[in-house]
Amino acid sequence: MLRGMPAPVVDFDTQPFWDGVASEKLLVPHCKACGTGRWPPGPVCDKCWSTETEWKNTVGPGRLYSWVVTTHATHPALTSQVPYVVVLVEFDDKVRILGNLVNWDGETLVDGQELHVVFEEREDGTKIYNFRT
Repeated sequence: MLRGMPAPVVDFDTQPFWDGVASEKLLVPHCKACGTGRWPPGPVCDKCWSTETEWKNTVGPGRLYSWVVTTHATHPALTSQVPYVVVLVEFDDKVRILGNLVNWDGETLVDGQELHVVFEEREDGTKIYNFRT
């Protein structure tokens, strides 16, 4: 886990997601009208414009869709923690979620590689999610 990062900003649209993370579930909004999963959370479906949403637990593992090895700190707290990897993970419902890869040791990453969600507790007691190989 990257240490010292600011706490997640929770709002009306993301509250169910962070409640799920607190319970160690990766909940993703799906449209009740057409069934489309969507990320990031928002007030309407981007396919059919319905405002009816249900939150479903994401079934894993996910697959590595894209990644970047970050070599320059993007926050002062990360200065001593570079390099680290930010990953875009695609799940079976075609939803793609960003996160950090927590166990990267410099090995080569491969498109489509299986990644698993992990839940970790921050210094302040807040739970966050990340991914591991």
